[in-house]
Amino acid sequence: MTETTRPQHRTDRQAALTEQPFRNTIRAFEIHRSARKHRVPDADIVHAFTHALARLEYIADEHPPRYALLGPDLSANMIEIVVIVGDGDRHVIIHATRARAAFLALLEKYGEST
Repeated sequence: MTETTRPQHRTDRQAALTEQPFRNTIRAFEIHRSARKHRVPDADIVHAFTHALARLEYIADEHPPRYALLGPDLSANMIEIVVIVGDGDRHVIIHATRARAAFLALLEKYGEST
């Protein structure tokens, strides 16, 4: 498997919060082993995914398509999750970690605009 060069920062790809209030209606998903890299428990990943407060759409053309979610874990700590959309509209969580300041700032900005 060849690995493509990925940017260190999202300067060449823009992410933007959806302008509409977000509600996650996706119920069929799986957690890939790579999502466990930062030792976020599966129960927290599931809770953050199903109770996501915001969705960030990546504007760049990527294959497979991906998006990020911000949602609370079982203790109400914010978790950032990256999801790819595979064949047959299958959603696979590939990354989960405590939300970084940049993502929280986007969430605060979104909250101010609604």
